[in-house]
Amino acid sequence: MRDGEAGGSTGDGGERPLGLIAGIVLAACAVAFLFLAMLYVERRGVPFEILIREPAAQHKFWPFSGLFSHVGVFALVATGVIGLFAVRHAARDRGLLGTIAAYSLVVAVDDFFLVHDDFLRRKGIPETASYATYFLVGAAVALRWRHDLFAIRHAALFLAAALLASSVALDVLAPYSRLELVIEDSLKLAGLCVWSAYWISRAGAAMPETACRGQAA
Repeated sequence: MRDGEAGGSTGDGGERPLGLIAGIVLAACAVAFLFLAMLYVERRGVPFEILIREPAAQHKFWPFSGLFSHVGVFALVATGVIGLFAVRHAARDRGLLGTIAAYSLVVAVDDFFLVHDDFLRRKGIPETASYATYFLVGAAVALRWRHDLFAIRHAALFLAAALLASSVALDVLAPYSRLELVIEDSLKLAGLCVWSAYWISRAGAAMPETACRGQAA
């Protein structure tokens, strides 16, 4: 396979990284998406700069606004990206890691773009329906991979679930106050950090060399 082509193997038997042609195509698609998005918002009467500039620069607010919310999103994105990497390279748990990666990325998009907080509400879909959907999907995943999840060595995963469930319960049931906000978002941030650390470490443990060492031990 020529150097310009994507994929394939190198002379030492390893896989070739992204090739030149694939890189050019990817760059062209990214630029095309940018211009199409700008054209769309301009036609709707929204300045296209709003898609390009950082929100703090565009709207003149404090750059650290929403810091801890963003940290939670970063944790979810890290979980998703590393999970997708593991789907291709892991020696085991590929289906589970891929499902968790997709789940984490969906939640990250939801949280970052206020999908269930704003967009779905304006469409008449209540917040509780979104939470119920996430719960049912999570329960289905737990049931499907119950033999790989329900063990004492996975206690950190259940700690993350308990923290996140507590945060959701406060959001739905408790009246808003500054104290409620602090407790709710503290539980959410802690839960997302534990969730991310657990799945990243599990993806690492599923890598071929690590998995072989674990079996040998």
